[in-house]
Amino acid sequence: KSDDFECGISIDEEYRKKNIGFKIFQKSITWAKAGGCKNLYLNCLYQNVPMNKMVKKFNLDIVRDYEDGTNTAKLEMSGIPDLESILKSKSEDTILVWDLAYRKQLNKLFNIYK
Repeated sequence: KSDDFECGISIDEEYRKKNIGFKIFQKSITWAKAGGCKNLYLNCLYQNVPMNKMVKKFNLDIVRDYEDGTNTAKLEMSGIPDLESILKSKSEDTILVWDLAYRKQLNKLFNIYK
């Protein structure tokens, strides 16, 4: 089991500027904490202004600068899974599964009565 996790986020252009990347990264932090992560890495491009704002908002440290215009940000964690993160991660996962199942059933009903 590795103590380091890596997160990559890419948002389709039509869904940008809706805080989706921020929420995905928050969820990544929860999963990483629940999994006993010590270091969470995030790669981003210099010209990606929203991503660089997020790096600053979460107080990530830039640990590598590459000549190709990318950098790697790092968030240090305790490496000890905490109960709050485990419960939050599991409950959110369960809610997502139920929501997906519910939406599939609704779609079936709508298709039947079209």
